[in-house]
Amino acid sequence: MLPIVLFMLNLPNNGFSARYNDVGSRDLYFEEKRATTVAGLLASPDSPAPLLAASLLAPPEVILQDLSFSELEKAGFTADGRQFYSGKQVTIIGMFVSSSDSSRFSLVRYKMNCCAADAIPLNAVIKVSPSWTGERLDVKARQQKWVKVTGRIFFSPGERNPGEMVPTLMLFPSKDNPPNDLVEIVDRPPNPYAG
Repeated sequence: MLPIVLFMLNLPNNGFSARYNDVGSRDLYFEEKRATTVAGLLASPDSPAPLLAASLLAPPEVILQDLSFSELEKAGFTADGRQFYSGKQVTIIGMFVSSSDSSRFSLVRYKMNCCAADAIPLNAVIKVSPSWTGERLDVKARQQKWVKVTGRIFFSPGERNPGEMVPTLMLFPSKDNPPNDLVEIVDRPPNPYAG
């Protein structure tokens, strides 16, 4: 029965073939025509295609909840890690540390090697988008408090080591989500040490 069902579904077909396909100018012409036809279908106001296309082009935003400091730190070490995390929206919890600058701050958690006495701080650089001109982050209310930050991960060259790529969390506030909502004060976690 299985071979008959596969035959009726036109499977396997050339799509499952691993052969090399040389694309010439003739094939590019037909691909261009096909793209034009698809664009024409998507532009039709009476069809559900525009909604389908919009959902495929802009998939629902995935938020990586409660990313650990160690995951964030390891992400910068490899090209694969940077590629996976770049641009992803995440939430991370840590202790707020800042000067009076409301556009740049850090989160701190301690990484315990063997006991609390030799814990070392892990820092995460966090910035508010320079294009934001609205309400400023209330730094004084958050100083030395535990906060949950929601932002997007980017990587930039380190200041100490030129070859190092440092993860940076960028906040993109809006009218509906001002900076004070993106940096939410929370209770101290049961385990304050970084995992």
